[in-house]
Amino acid sequence: MTTSNSDACKIKHDVEFFGTVEGVYPNIPYSGDRPSKSIYIDLPNSYYDPIQGQNVLENTLDVLVSMEKYGLDGVAFTEQHNGPINPFPSGMVAAAYLAARTSRIKILASGPLLNAYQSPIRLAEEIALVSQMSHGRLMIGLPMGLGQQYHSLGMNPATARERHKEGHDLLAKALSEPGPFTWRGKFFNQNYVNVWPRLDHKVDFLLPSGGSLETLELAAKRRYTYQTVLNHRPL
Repeated sequence: MTTSNSDACKIKHDVEFFGTVEGVYPNIPYSGDRPSKSIYIDLPNSYYDPIQGQNVLENTLDVLVSMEKYGLDGVAFTEQHNGPINPFPSGMVAAAYLAARTSRIKILASGPLLNAYQSPIRLAEEIALVSQMSHGRLMIGLPMGLGQQYHSLGMNPATARERHKEGHDLLAKALSEPGPFTWRGKFFNQNYVNVWPRLDHKVDFLLPSGGSLETLELAAKRRYTYQTVLNHRPL
């Protein structure tokens, strides 16, 4: 098979480069020297120093902002809870900040946990608002979440996948269809789904996953980008 110059140019332009950084809080004692062995969930926040925490947060944000200057197409970051890995317990707040500090680069907030929201409509409003603030540069990753996050936020892992699926379907409809409309489901029942502001730009969704069949099927059905994480197996 041969590739023409025009085909080569098209391939080149279809490739985008994203930078990512996970700001890590320093000076956490070695697990053998402290009572709690986990780095999430029960690691006492007495280890947190406000001055060091402020430095980690500002340095992480500055590095993400600088990626526009260095010519990258986008920045990506995750949301974490109850631990020193990553200073963003809210990916949407970080995305709003980056929208205000940049003008061209795409912003991938990988980590709003649907199951942490009482209603997906709240997340739909946040997505619509940050998309508007960024003039259409927002991208969203919707992971199921990890075990420590469920422990940290009091979410029920027994119903997590089923609730996540329904939450996703309600979120997608709320962002794409005019309201008000009624939603009746197993986990969510709302008389008036009526998101303001309306989503005025297309938002690309990704599904980060460790390789579950259910997530692969959802990505294929919705034509989402599938992102494999924490998985050493070939896919």
